[in-house]
Amino acid sequence: MVNKRNIFLLFSIVILILGFFVTPGIPFVYGIAILGLLWSEEGGMSYGNPHRKKMLEEGRPALSISAHSPIKDQNDGPKGQDNYTMITLLGFGNIIYAAVLFFLMYG
Repeated sequence: MVNKRNIFLLFSIVILILGFFVTPGIPFVYGIAILGLLWSEEGGMSYGNPHRKKMLEEGRPALSISAHSPIKDQNDGPKGQDNYTMITLLGFGNIIYAAVLFFLMYG
């Protein structure tokens, strides 16, 4: 089975290529969408988000692989790396890339 992370990164590369050949708006919108999804996954402005509330009650970070496993497995060691940093960098990277492309094409 193909790793979901590799599919996500491949899709992101395709978005970057489309931004270069079609319009810089594509990676800009994609970057905003990634950051919006990340923001809502982390609870947005409200602690009433049921997903965030559950993760806070259980003492687990919402974006780690261990957050989706039973609590008893949490102490067995790390199950994977935290994707929060990668997704944040990807979102802001797409926005910056779109801004640079925009100024190079139209500025």
